[in-house]
Amino acid sequence: MGRSNIDYMKGATVSPEKIAWLEAHAPAGAGDALDLGCGARLYSKWLAQKGWRVQALDLDDPPAIPGVRPMAHDLEGGLPFPDQ
Repeated sequence: MGRSNIDYMKGATVSPEKIAWLEAHAPAGAGDALDLGCGARLYSKWLAQKGWRVQALDLDDPPAIPGVRPMAHDLEGGLPFPDQ
């Protein structure tokens, strides 16, 4: 049995490598971002702080973060948007 999402969020930290990738590939305020399997929403929060409009999806719906639209959703059923 794996850790629950709550346990994951308690010990979650950002990866410097992922932040470096985001800084190189996600210019400030460039539009909409979709964070699939967002977990603790660390990267959703980073993107929102840079001016992105963020939709974050995960199995659990953790507490809200300013600038991030959360959605609890199981991705095994596909994306929950009309155009998939």
